[in-house]
Amino acid sequence: MRELLKRLELKHADLLIRERMLRNSDTYHPLIARNLKQIRSQIKSLQIQIDMIDVLRSIENEFTRERNDSSATKKTEAVGRQSSGVVEPFGSQR
Repeated sequence: MRELLKRLELKHADLLIRERMLRNSDTYHPLIARNLKQIRSQIKSLQIQIDMIDVLRSIENEFTRERNDSSATKKTEAVGRQSSGVVEPFGSQR
């Protein structure tokens, strides 16, 4: 997913450069105006894709963090139960 995000960001940067170049040219020409409109549409689409990947990565990170926290808690509770059942006061007889 990280590689996909890098590729999308590079494509986004490329489209921003192309948009700037077209804006600096004759935007009244119909062909240039159409190309500029298409590039702006592609930029919006890429930005949405990048935002969606960011959301998915944050959800994945949160899920991993919660899973690690819950497994650590379970291990701590298991150790606590084991030690409470094993320890007997000194000198006690059965």
